[in-house]
Amino acid sequence: MNYMKELNAFRNWVMLNRLSTGQIALWHTLMSINNMSGWQESFTAPNQTLQLLTGLSRQGLDGARNGLIQSGRIRYRKGKSNQAGTYQMISLLSLESESECQIIGTGVDEVVDKGVDTEAAQVLTQERRGGSTLFKQRRKPKQDEELYAQVFEQFWSIYPRRVGKKRAYAQWQRRLKSSSYSELMMATQNYAQECERLGTEPNFIKHPSTFLSDKLDYQDYLDPPEQQKTEKPEERRARLEREKRDREVAFNRWMADGGDPDDFVYPPNAEP
Repeated sequence: MNYMKELNAFRNWVMLNRLSTGQIALWHTLMSINNMSGWQESFTAPNQTLQLLTGLSRQGLDGARNGLIQSGRIRYRKGKSNQAGTYQMISLLSLESESECQIIGTGVDEVVDKGVDTEAAQVLTQERRGGSTLFKQRRKPKQDEELYAQVFEQFWSIYPRRVGKKRAYAQWQRRLKSSSYSELMMATQNYAQECERLGTEPNFIKHPSTFLSDKLDYQDYLDPPEQQKTEKPEERRARLEREKRDREVAFNRWMADGGDPDDFVYPPNAEP
């Protein structure tokens, strides 16, 4: 599978086919696990792991999975006894247009197969968000650390500006305490596509740590952008010139105030 093409195709497909928040979250999570396990035709994923990464309760997970099966996006075979279920992703691309997808991360099969201790799946609180049942869990720090590190590489691979990885990872860990992996990935994909569509220069793309900061900038990009017409060449040139001029003005003011050029960040409210 071609990961990025599948993500783009799914985004377009969702705009024409009504899916719940939980179904979208589960699809993104399964795609990530499949990518990290080497794009196997079939792969296993414990319910507890899927609940941890999607933020869904067991009931919400069952409902989201059934929805994806009925909509033709996945195949599923229930595991025997205490074994994890087996999944198969159904491509949205024609076989002719598929190309080999780069595998990001290694050794994830072990993390996935181990799953999460049953204690971590105990439901403490429940709430409703967008029709999906969400929950907060009591998790074991070491298990969280392994999962956070693996799925962070997925975020890092598609974010349009890769700077300050250590700080970004710290913010990533903070966000996953209250947000779901699929929610963060959806916002990241939407932001990356917007930057590409607008031709945003790297200096004007948010730092990853800013995108994931406590100000919750990522929430501005949870909804897929409207299908917009591509900027005309003259409009794009005028916008880029304006942005360049504004940045130069901000930099000159920073230096006039005695600031260190290495500490300069633009836009001004961005985090280094």
